[in-house]
Amino acid sequence: MIIKLEDIAFSYGSKLALTVGNATFSPGLTGVLGTNGAGKSTLMRVLAGVAAPSSGHMTVDGADVYQHSNALIEYRRLLGWVPQEAGIPDHLTVKEFLLYAAWLKAISKRATNGVIQQVLEQTQLTFAEHGQVRKLSGGQKRRVCLAAALVGNPRCVILDEPTVGLDPTQRDNFNNVIAEIAKNCTVLFSTHILEDVYENADNICLLRDGNLAAIGPAQPYWSDGNGNPSLAEFKARLFGTVNAKS
Repeated sequence: MIIKLEDIAFSYGSKLALTVGNATFSPGLTGVLGTNGAGKSTLMRVLAGVAAPSSGHMTVDGADVYQHSNALIEYRRLLGWVPQEAGIPDHLTVKEFLLYAAWLKAISKRATNGVIQQVLEQTQLTFAEHGQVRKLSGGQKRRVCLAAALVGNPRCVILDEPTVGLDPTQRDNFNNVIAEIAKNCTVLFSTHILEDVYENADNICLLRDGNLAAIGPAQPYWSDGNGNPSLAEFKARLFGTVNAKS
């Protein structure tokens, strides 16, 4: 799935919160980076089809989704979306929550159990299938939200700050799962934690003060002079103290 933005602007009342001239998001993992308040969540909501821009166009495989309601409905059917404040009713079991996600995606009853087993395996949650959500760790709950987003084999997965509040081990486990998923679809992952996308991102989208500052392949930003990963170089190039190699 290829998503293109053209001359996008989004305002909250009279306050302009986001401007994107031109941007293309292709299969693989794109890290959407920026400090708190840079406009990441606003961009992700526009990309997820839940916040119509004030102006501009967003096309998905050539269809302008905010100009044609049928195109938007079809896009949402093919999308997995995990907002920053995604919540799960604590009294449900993991399977019950995934059954609900399957119902929302109109998965047939015959196919539902197989679909649920697939996403449990993808997110390494088979052990928790019949456990209540309230008994899971923060990292496990995040993976349950991801599992729900993966129901129905979406062609695009959008994750808004999914690792906030996780400890380093939980973050590493979650990021490894995301890297595997991105091998087969378009994944957009917003974060202000550079380490989250440091070695796994195929592409980088950098926001500053509500504006698109950079977008393109990640490799020129994270490699040192010998082509080896360097977190110091990654941070420096993203924030302008070292020029990324073309």
